[in-house]
Amino acid sequence: MSTTTTKPATVETKQTVAVAPKEPKSFGIRFAARGDLGLWLRAVRTKAGWRTEVVYRQAKTNTRGMSAEHATADAARAALERHAEAAAKLGWARKESRGGGFARKPDAFAALPKPGSKR
Repeated sequence: MSTTTTKPATVETKQTVAVAPKEPKSFGIRFAARGDLGLWLRAVRTKAGWRTEVVYRQAKTNTRGMSAEHATADAARAALERHAEAAAKLGWARKESRGGGFARKPDAFAALPKPGSKR
């Protein structure tokens, strides 16, 4: 007589851990004026916290100034918004986002081309 033993089934459960969204390394606001004049208000994450700075572009030359250190991203964002309001009062126009990269060219044709056709 043979006896068989059965092992109890083990069930492993995985716990899902909610992952917080990653904080960006930097963010900024761009402004433009006539010609090639530009103004970029930006905040960059550092080991100690956040650094805000203003970059002024004129004749393809960038000049950085008005640097300040902040403890949190919220404090840096508030400082950038204050600078943005002041820049708007001085006549700078806020540039809109381009939407992530280069603009797509329009389609060259709407139907399948015939072999040898010039479209």
